[in-house]
Formats: sequence, structure tokens, C-alpha cells
Amino acid sequence: MKKVLEILRKHLIIIFIHILYSTSVFFIMYYNRKVMIPDIDKMTEIEFIKSAFFSETKRAITVYLISALFLSVFYYFIANCVQNRKIYLQDFGKGILQYYFLTLASLILWIPLFVIFLMSIGIISIPSALIVIPLLSGQESLFIPAIVLWIVTLIFILFGILLFTLYITFWYPGIFLVTKNIFSAFKRSNKVVNDSCWKLLLFSLLLLVNFFGLIFINVYAFKLLYQSTNPLNSGLLWAGVVLTSIFTTILKIYSFVFLYERYSERDEKMEVFY
Repeated sequence: MKKVLEILRKHLIIIFIHILYSTSVFFIMYYNRKVMIPDIDKMTEIEFIKSAFFSETKRAITVYLISALFLSVFYYFIANCVQNRKIYLQDFGKGILQYYFLTLASLILWIPLFVIFLMSIGIISIPSALIVIPLLSGQESLFIPAIVLWIVTLIFILFGILLFTLYITFWYPGIFLVTKNIFSAFKRSNKVVNDSCWKLLLFSLLLLVNFFGLIFINVYAFKLLYQSTNPLNSGLLWAGVVLTSIFTTILKIYSFVFLYERYSERDEKMEVFY
């Protein structure tokens, strides 16, 4: 944590980059957006469905392109700081040129990975769902086994969520610190996560807190939309965006520092061995 605070103290620009990124994304998401819940009759109109689909698709594509732009610089700066390299103005361009398409590709690949993860959660939950059927039919003898099965399933799901969150988080340090091959980076960073899973338990919980904070901000923004209020005029929304950006930056720097130290330790052991 000392290394993280040192990087933040010397390079506040990293926080400003993420705040600018978050601000841009929220502006794209909520600028000139009408109330999202129309009349039921309009929901059945093909024209409305097409219009909403293309509108949201354009927003999503724009967010992805902007995200890759900012994150390629954001992660490149953190990687340089972790390796005790100086940051120069031209590094903005270097980060984009070297890592824009890698960052964009990883963001796109995140979608099928998330779908596979949700499908895995669904498969794990099948026995817990099926045992409800005999319970409803009056087989009270299955009540205690059902409780045990539900608890075990919940533990597996929670552990899976924590592990998946760590895999995705350490993927980007792997790309910027270990290898530019995004598949190899994912595999090698996962090995570090697996070897240090219990050490990263608190960190994974903080990642989930940060994630739910982002969800809360978006829910609040959509609530304002439902009330026909422009969320971009809300000071509370922007305060949340800034605070989550700062918290996210701290967590991201920690992930880079952790991965870099683990690989440094491994290299030192290899040198001693040889």
C-alpha cells in the first residue's frame, strides 16, 4: 500500500485522467437522453424498438471507443509509475499507439467471458432450483438437505464472483506489464491470482464495493431520468463519479503493484537458482 500512496502523491495526473474518463462516459450515457420508460403501447411498436436499439448501440460503441482511448493511457501511465519510470507528455501518444487496440480487444472479449461466467452460475444453481419442486409438493424431509445445498451453492457463487472479479482486474496489469498478447496475459495473470487468492480476498471485496458504487450511481441517474430530470445537472451524481474514480484508481494501482512485485519476486528467485 505504501507504493500505491507514493505513486498517487507523485502522479496525481493518473487520478485526473480517470476522472476525465468517467466524466466523458457519463456524459455520453446521459446527454440528451429522454425518459427511458415509455407507454406500454409504444413498447410494441417496431419503429420504437428499432430506434431504441440503434440509439443504445451507438452509445455503447461510443463508450467502448472512448474507454479504450482513456484506459490505454491510464494503464500505460500506471505501468510506467510502477516500474519507476518518468512520465512525459509524449507518453499520452505512446500509450494510445501501443495499447489502444489491445485495450479495446480486451474490453470486447470481456463480454463473452461475462456471459460464460453467468452461464456457469446458472448451471451451478440448477440443483438448488430443482430441489424446490419436491419441497413445494410436500416432501418436508428434504428441507434440511435443501438448506445445506442452498448454503453451499451460495458459497460457490460468492467465491466465483470474487475470483472472476480478480481475473478481470489483473488482466490489464498482465497486458501492460507482462505481455502484449491478451490471451497469454489473461492466463499468466490468472496464475498469480490463483497462487495468491487468499491474500487478495480483502482486495476482491473492495473491488465489489467499488462495482456496486458504480451501479448505485447509474441507478440514481436512471431514477432522475424517470422523473424527467437531467441527471447531468445533479451535483450528487458528479460527486459520486469523482469519488468512485479516485477509489477505482487506487484499486487499479494496487493491482499493478501487486502483479509487478510477484513477477519481480519470481525473477529474483530464478536469478538465485541459476
